[in-house]
Amino acid sequence: MKLGLRNWLLAVAGVAAMAALVTLVLYFIGLEMLAARDARDALGPEMHDRLMAGEVDPEAIQTLDEIYLFYLSYWFMALGFLIAFVVAAIIGWLGANPLLRHVTGLSNTAANVRDGNLAARVPTYRSTASEIERFSRDFNMLIARVERAERESRESAAALAHELRTPLTVINGRLQGMLDGVFPSDRSGLELLQRQVELLNRLVEDLRFLTLFEAGRMAFHTRLLALDDLIREILIAYPDIPAALTPLQVQGDPERLTQAIVALIDNARRHAGGAERVELVQEGGEAVLRVLDHGPGISEADAERIFDRFFRIEGSAADGSGLGLSVVRAVVRGHGGTVHVAGRPGGGSVFEIRLAAHDPAISTKSP
Repeated sequence: MKLGLRNWLLAVAGVAAMAALVTLVLYFIGLEMLAARDARDALGPEMHDRLMAGEVDPEAIQTLDEIYLFYLSYWFMALGFLIAFVVAAIIGWLGANPLLRHVTGLSNTAANVRDGNLAARVPTYRSTASEIERFSRDFNMLIARVERAERESRESAAALAHELRTPLTVINGRLQGMLDGVFPSDRSGLELLQRQVELLNRLVEDLRFLTLFEAGRMAFHTRLLALDDLIREILIAYPDIPAALTPLQVQGDPERLTQAIVALIDNARRHAGGAERVELVQEGGEAVLRVLDHGPGISEADAERIFDRFFRIEGSAADGSGLGLSVVRAVVRGHGGTVHVAGRPGGGSVFEIRLAAHDPAISTKSP
């Protein structure tokens, strides 16, 4: 059973006090035995036994008093308390040593982290106070989270540099070619430049959205809306995608939900051979939106990372900002919903968004 820090210290103090008391009792018992031995030697066995039997001999009694007073002198008393103190100190040190070692480990680990060593962890010690063990575990989790955040930051910076370099290289190369007369300055060349500028703008806007969302500064302007009507408006631009939509209402930001749904459809078009169909159904108290694609499916390992920034499945097309699915997750989380992806038995993948469905029995008007 784990002891709390308070109970641990109380137990150590109690054991130390008990050990000191037992030591004193044994010490005085020992003195009594030594005094009795010296009295028997000084008086002789016969006289000692007569005194023990109740006979009075003033000279023998005086001898006994001198012997016992000698063993009860100040020095013997001081020595007894000193021995008891040493025993209590040893017991206290043995009881507190695991705590001290654990606290020292925490201190050393904190110093390493302060110096930039995020690989440092608090060592595992034998059982100590539950609060210190819990603090050590939480401290290690905190360091691991900081280490992961720093690693993701470095990876994101490298991925961002790569994403920016591609359109900038195209723009720079095309402009240089136009200036050198290698490429004509016609409409098709300008349209290519415009597409690359739009890609850069979308990348910057997605980064801005994710940064504000993670900082808790992204405002969602929600209202009661018909999610099926919103999806129909989006699918006007995608007439080849069939849909099966159940009329459902949700509390949401139409602009951000449109952004997320379009991102899912564009992801299917770019990386999975297009969207097979879009479904909206009600399951319990949730509105469930599914986008099914024609792709090769997705593994469980990739499904766990596909919503991370700049993550791409090996072998997939490299166009796009690499942030679309991260934006989808942020939008859905901002609405209190969930999003995940899974492979389908017949091939392809299904992206599923779950939002709280509006209960028409509950009035949305203020009292």
